Amino acid sequence: MSGRVVRQDAVVSSSASSTPKMKSPATSPAAMMSSPRLLNYPSSVKKNLNLSPLQESTREDSGYLTPEDKENTSQDDDSNYDYAEPFNSAKDFFAKNLMGCCSLPSTGISKRTSLDFNHNSLCSIGEDDEITPEKLVKHSNERKVRNAELTSPKPSLVPKFSFDPVEDSHRVRRAIKGFGTREAEIIAVICHRSSSQRQEISEAYKSNFNRDLIHDLKSELGGNLKRLIELLMIPRNHLDAVLLKKSMKGLGTDDNALIEVMCTRTPEELKIAKEAYLHLYGVTLEKDIKDDTSGEYRKLLIDLCQRSRRPEPEENAVDRESARVGARHLHRAFLDSSPDRNEIVRSMMATESWIQLRETFHQFQRLYNQDVCAAISKEFHGNLQHALLTIAECAMDRCKHFASRLHKSMKGLGTDDSSLIRLVVTRCEKDMMLIKQSFYLQYGQTLEKWIQEDTSGDYLKALLALL
Repeated sequence: MSGRVVRQDAVVSSSASSTPKMKSPATSPAAMMSSPRLLNYPSSVKKNLNLSPLQESTREDSGYLTPEDKENTSQDDDSNYDYAEPFNSAKDFFAKNLMGCCSLPSTGISKRTSLDFNHNSLCSIGEDDEITPEKLVKHSNERKVRNAELTSPKPSLVPKFSFDPVEDSHRVRRAIKGFGTREAEIIAVICHRSSSQRQEISEAYKSNFNRDLIHDLKSELGGNLKRLIELLMIPRNHLDAVLLKKSMKGLGTDDNALIEVMCTRTPEELKIAKEAYLHLYGVTLEKDIKDDTSGEYRKLLIDLCQRSRRPEPEENAVDRESARVGARHLHRAFLDSSPDRNEIVRSMMATESWIQLRETFHQFQRLYNQDVCAAISKEFHGNLQHALLTIAECAMDRCKHFASRLHKSMKGLGTDDSSLIRLVVTRCEKDMMLIKQSFYLQYGQTLEKWIQEDTSGDYLKALLALL
């Protein structure tokens, strides 16, 4: 195995030139093997498929082995083969190549199964087990596991493993007291601990020194670093409520912050924010929104508060027929100039699940050859347009939306530090790693590089620590 070079280019060229064009995939495993892209299998699969000599020999001729290997390789010894895409067992073969090609008539499941269903169902089938419809159904719960892994949060800031809140409280106290403040030491502690760990440090600080940590930090720090640390010290379940209150406090409204929280959060997150808002400020979130906003924009925000978004469907399944109907309703609403159209759009945007919304927008694109965001930009204006676009972008790709908001906060002259701080703090313990990947794919540079060019000093060091 070692020392030989696999000719990946030979796989493409040989299969294209020497192998006849195949018909559509057959449902039997043996018939499937006639496809040149499915020929890299070991004898543990071959012996169960009753392959013809031509089918067996085609594998060598297709270019998976170098000419030198062919001279010294026994056809019967699988250990001598270098595969371009090796299958280690019969299970691997079926898991990779049976996707979308089997029907399940004997269990009442007559239509072809989806790619995810087959792949994840087959992953738990044994080495030499016979693949049957019953086993596909039995092991379909593997799909849930894989979907949970694919959609699991990928934070950039994780809890510190060997964590001692008492020791950290002493470190912060030593950095604060005396002549001058050692900001680097504060950043090393506060910006490298999770939200729950920061609360433990605050409690230990109060217990050991009979002082309020947040008050001491605010008195010793200044500028953007102070604003960043202050936001970090807010408990995670209170953070959105505090951001909402700040967005509506005093003269004017920070609509960017208000829309960001109201239009991007999950139903569970909004529920926590509403409860925390009432607990902290003694007034409902709906009342303050009514007092600070107006028109259709206010109606949409109130709908988001009062009308809970539908839960995500089990196993991320979507209703395509319902999505097509929703796409037609949206199209008619965009063409209609009557006031009723706003109710249709608001109802869908505020109550439909995120996954179903995404499918509805895909159907809209397919049926009318128009991007839903372009349609919203054309038909709506002002804060209502901003809010609807935020919901649409999050439904299509949440991480891409936040990456674009981070980019907007730094592009051009000056930096929108309020937005930059808010975005970094609220996403660093949720999905910042995915946002960073999306940022690089969209703009060709890392998020860290952009931040380095737009910020400086201890503020820069604190931001980078959270990333």
